[in-house]
Amino acid sequence: MTPAILFVVDEIDDCPTCSGRSAGPVVWLRADAPHLRGVKAHELEHVRQWWIVVVVGALAAGVAALLAVPWWPALLLLGGLAHGVAYKLVRPYRQWAEVRATVAKLTAEGWPTELIRAEAADLAAGYDLKITITEALGLINKGRLRGN
Repeated sequence: MTPAILFVVDEIDDCPTCSGRSAGPVVWLRADAPHLRGVKAHELEHVRQWWIVVVVGALAAGVAALLAVPWWPALLLLGGLAHGVAYKLVRPYRQWAEVRATVAKLTAEGWPTELIRAEAADLAAGYDLKITITEALGLINKGRLRGN
């Protein structure tokens, strides 16, 4: 289970059309969102991704502290910020993160064909990934086959 703080809200302030949003360990879910179970799984996957990077940063900081590296606290800060920064600035990382989150959503929803197509269209158009719907479908199917 991924440690997270969940809020179910009527509207997500900075994105009124969004079904869900996450920032670090915090998730906002719109109460009337279609496929709410899947949206929750999608956002919790992003939280899991954030925690992985935080743990890596904390481990690096711990090793640096043991080695008496004076700037070890910067590694702690970097661990907390790295997922968000990489997501915004590194397209391959964003693609990896969104494909994993999309596969989590589709798995939670039971892989309905119409939702698979809608999610592929969303991946192709909504995240500045510069991929086609066909490429998005391929990435989703690859993720499904890998079980992630």
